[in-house]
Amino acid sequence: MFRRSCVLVVLCSLLIYFSASPTVFAQTKAKSNSPLAGFTLKKLHGFNVYVSDEVLKHQNSDEYEVKPLEALDQELQTIIQVMKAEYVVKLRRLPIFVEWDGSAKIANDRAVAAYFPNDRERGNNVSIVKMSYITKVYQPDNPNEECVILHEFAHAVDHAIYNYQQPQIVKAYQVAMDRKLYGDPPSRGQPAKVYAATSAREYFAELTCSYLDKGRKPIVTREDLKTLDPEGYKAMEQIWGKNPELFVMRPKKKAPVATNKETKTEAKRPAEKPPEVSADTEKLAANKLKAIQFILDAGKQEAAKEKLDDLIKQFPMTEAAKKAAEIRKTLSD
Repeated sequence: MFRRSCVLVVLCSLLIYFSASPTVFAQTKAKSNSPLAGFTLKKLHGFNVYVSDEVLKHQNSDEYEVKPLEALDQELQTIIQVMKAEYVVKLRRLPIFVEWDGSAKIANDRAVAAYFPNDRERGNNVSIVKMSYITKVYQPDNPNEECVILHEFAHAVDHAIYNYQQPQIVKAYQVAMDRKLYGDPPSRGQPAKVYAATSAREYFAELTCSYLDKGRKPIVTREDLKTLDPEGYKAMEQIWGKNPELFVMRPKKKAPVATNKETKTEAKRPAEKPPEVSADTEKLAANKLKAIQFILDAGKQEAAKEKLDDLIKQFPMTEAAKKAAEIRKTLSD
């Protein structure tokens, strides 16, 4: 009798499990699709960008002169410009999720963006959780001087290319910690005072920003990095190359609209001199023009026109841009 009761209990349990299974699988399937609910797919520079409904609401409003997706467009232009082309090909496989004012699911919930490896719902992805911040720093009255999302794309390269084990970075980080170049690493729940000291992964990302664009103190520029941390600088040279062309020239922002009163005041002031162009920028533009000439020599005029337009837009004050404009005019005639 006891054995018969046990068998009956087991059979009932199996019946309940299998009758419930379709519901379980249905819930799992719904969950796997849930990251796309409330998002619209946009293509920006070859990247798959999933934009939240709230971001689109601000995109379609008149509250910002530089729209959210215009700001993101400039950020992605910088990524393409400063990172190696073969890395960009891999990065374009990553989905980018864009939210207006969300919270990253990491210890630092104040983060503007984050790279998530092996996320349960979205896989490897870059999530911009505070597009509100990026939009504001790209407005004409805010002098933005850095690529906000470069840090997260550096994490993506560190993961996809090196599996977080780039030998020179591992070695340089240990040397930096031993010499306390960035102060003490985190201990007993206390964060590091300098973010580069947090871990080898953050060290890679922070040094990448300083080397390719602009970082945080004490290594704001490439020269700062070379002076403070020679081993880290050598690692960056190995990973990104020595070429000064990797320095970025930030796209020009729209000028703020002046009121009548402001216009009169401005009229009394002497005309301002055009900004000087650095030697690195001139060299970058000249080298790009040489590359375009090769494209022209190969008979690919349409491709050359597009490249010339890009050069003129990115480096408007350079001698190369003037020559590019002349070439572009002859191609249009």
